[in-house]
Amino acid sequence: MCGITGTVREPGRTAELLLAAEQAQSHRGPDGTGSRVMTSGRWDVGFGHQRLAIIDLTDEGAQPMVGPGGDNWITFNGELYNYVELRAQLKAEGVTFRTATDTEVIMAALKQWGVEKALSSFNGMWAFAWLDERTRTLVLARDRAGKKPLYMRWSREELSFASEMN
Repeated sequence: MCGITGTVREPGRTAELLLAAEQAQSHRGPDGTGSRVMTSGRWDVGFGHQRLAIIDLTDEGAQPMVGPGGDNWITFNGELYNYVELRAQLKAEGVTFRTATDTEVIMAALKQWGVEKALSSFNGMWAFAWLDERTRTLVLARDRAGKKPLYMRWSREELSFASEMN
């Protein structure tokens, strides 16, 4: 079980808030932790991740993960059961991969096919946040059955999300 966390807020204490959230969820991922803050205009977008390595045990599977070109990011909790088939389909369309993770397949599908087609093709259990800096799009999604939790809080000052309510 991994843990994801993140926030969209005015620049300032974003890294500090991510660290506190990561510490609160540290039990969700003994195999690593990571965070990333991207500043886009007047907003910080911060992603945090606690990793439980299952599919790709190498450091290449560390998250938050950046896509090719550095313009899209993901933090993901779950398992995509049909990632091998989707990976083959994306490869046939010219997409190249640098890891063996289902995380990278999700990111590539979102970028290649768009959010609606990608989400409808996923079979598994997941919660993720994906940022496409090029289009200034943030997607928060979880599986249709709600197997993987994704809690959100919205106020006038920020949007926060996490695998747990803390």
